[in-house]
Amino acid sequence: LHLLYHFFIWKKTQFQLTLERFRFCAKNRAVEIDRFIHKIYEDNVNGRISDERFAMSMAFEEEQRQIKSAIPNMEQASASILNEYKAEALCLSPLICEIRQHLQGFSDYCKKILPLFR
Repeated sequence: LHLLYHFFIWKKTQFQLTLERFRFCAKNRAVEIDRFIHKIYEDNVNGRISDERFAMSMAFEEEQRQIKSAIPNMEQASASILNEYKAEALCLSPLICEIRQHLQGFSDYCKKILPLFR
């Protein structure tokens, strides 16, 4: 039972870590897009790329907008998962303690009865 409890917590922690990794990657991608747009703008100003090519960079801006709007949702989901862990841990801890008490009582009972069967 104790192992099941730890497995349950481990699984949820793995899910939260995966969410954190996605959030980290999204933030990095947003920074990368910023640099890319800045470079394209400089290239356009210096005449290295045409205005049409510069207009194509709008797709990157849309991607960046989507990423930036998704990051708060990821942070909120991560926080809510953490709160769920805490609530479930609080609910399971008393149950585990109670089961341990009953098992200890059963163990004491077995120690008293087993000698009678020898």
